[in-house]
Amino acid sequence: MREAGFSPNQLNAPHGKVKLLQSYADLARELGRLPVSGDLRLKAKSDPQFPSHNTFGGLGKKSEFIGHLLDFCRDRKEYESVVTLCERYAGCAGRREYELALQLPEKAVTLHIIRTDDPIGIEASWHQRFDTQRKNGEWFDLFSDDVAAFKRRKFM
Repeated sequence: MREAGFSPNQLNAPHGKVKLLQSYADLARELGRLPVSGDLRLKAKSDPQFPSHNTFGGLGKKSEFIGHLLDFCRDRKEYESVVTLCERYAGCAGRREYELALQLPEKAVTLHIIRTDDPIGIEASWHQRFDTQRKNGEWFDLFSDDVAAFKRRKFM
């Protein structure tokens, strides 16, 4: 490259943990919720200073990352709203429950859990089964017989 008169590409310096947490916390404040992968991609595309979505994976799985974020934000008054979001996430059983809770005006109550090794496939199956009773997005207007059939399942 140099012989041709060009400068070689420079590798980006790695972002430190504090920079990653601050970037994520700032985006969470901006959105009013914890960002998901698509939010991170969109922000990185529109802001060249924002870290790539892949970079955040270096701080562990989502639950571990949220733990780091909570520790980071607790000591900083400007991130009080992000602390609340992290605590709400930590209080949910997992990612899916958190995502669904974002759509509700009041706190959701878990009535039944079906254990599975294929959560995406099983959810799609239930969605297909009750498609004619879909109200809006993830919500369905089920009859008591439907709920009873759901509750009979312990593992799928």
